[in-house]
Amino acid sequence: MKDLQKSRLNLIKDLTLGYIVFTIFLVLSYCLEMLDMEINEFLALLTFIWCGNILYYLVVRTDLNLKLKEPDLFMPMMIWSIFCVIAPTYFMTGPMRSIFVMNYFVVVIFGVFKLNLKQFITLTGFAVSVLGFVIVFYMKKHPNTIHIFNELLLWIVFSVTAISFALVCNNVSNLRQKLKEQKLSLMSAFSDIHKLSITDELTGVYNRRYMMDFMATKKLKVDKGVDEFIACIIDIDFFKKINDTYGHDVGDMVLKTFSNEINKLIRNGDCFARIGGEEFVLIISHINIDTARDVITRIMQRVRNLKFDGYPNLKITISVGMKAYEKGSSIEDLLKDIDVLLYKAKNTGRDKFITD
Repeated sequence: MKDLQKSRLNLIKDLTLGYIVFTIFLVLSYCLEMLDMEINEFLALLTFIWCGNILYYLVVRTDLNLKLKEPDLFMPMMIWSIFCVIAPTYFMTGPMRSIFVMNYFVVVIFGVFKLNLKQFITLTGFAVSVLGFVIVFYMKKHPNTIHIFNELLLWIVFSVTAISFALVCNNVSNLRQKLKEQKLSLMSAFSDIHKLSITDELTGVYNRRYMMDFMATKKLKVDKGVDEFIACIIDIDFFKKINDTYGHDVGDMVLKTFSNEINKLIRNGDCFARIGGEEFVLIISHINIDTARDVITRIMQRVRNLKFDGYPNLKITISVGMKAYEKGSSIEDLLKDIDVLLYKAKNTGRDKFITD
């Protein structure tokens, strides 16, 4: 919400710059006697024009706009700007009016990336109506000097041009929206591809590729003396027997249930990955070997208590090899060492962990 309000305030800054340029243009027109009005009328006109911008700023600055259905207030702001551009042409002669009224298109440019067709048509209808009223009132004030044909031609040309411009702006807006949707779709696709590249398809946990990259990053930190981590290789005991007894579908269910349970137990800074079959690697960060023993003990107890829907008699245990990474050693050596420790655990009764 704060970012949106900041964006709205930045838009007001852009509009303020536009109002300053427009004010300078009006002052020059008055000094060159292109505006048929007294000084007090001219100052009142400038005050009137700036009041809208100041009011818009105060509403956004005080967050009052957040209480409205459309907190952007973009359409009211556009309508006000169009009125401020066209209404002063009442004080101008025909030739000057035809030049000055072109400022309308500068205003509409601000809405190219924000408005839809209905809003563009609304703005166009408003602008055409305001110009029509200006011409009518001018005709009543100066019936003897006005060139009706020229004024009517101006109104027709402006109307046709404004409608065409609105259609073009709408096409640009639609194109931008399509490009935005395509960009989001592409980003989503890239995100999905990246996720597939680093996760195990069956269990949804990380795969071997991600695990190796994770360990490499941790290794750099430990080698610099700013971190420590424990590597564990986990094997589900007698998993082949589960497949042979219950079938591979049940085996897959066991892997998924086991993986989900371990993911619930580890922290965000840790890494749990499947490296093949029923073998997994757990990297526990910012922890020493004694604390890691407690962590693995809790995990093993939780695994013993796992329940599998439809198979109340199905129980599993795990064997674990565990070792702390030593500064200056290699990832390959660490993986070999914990693999040896795992096989010691499996060969000495399973359902246990062995550390270096």
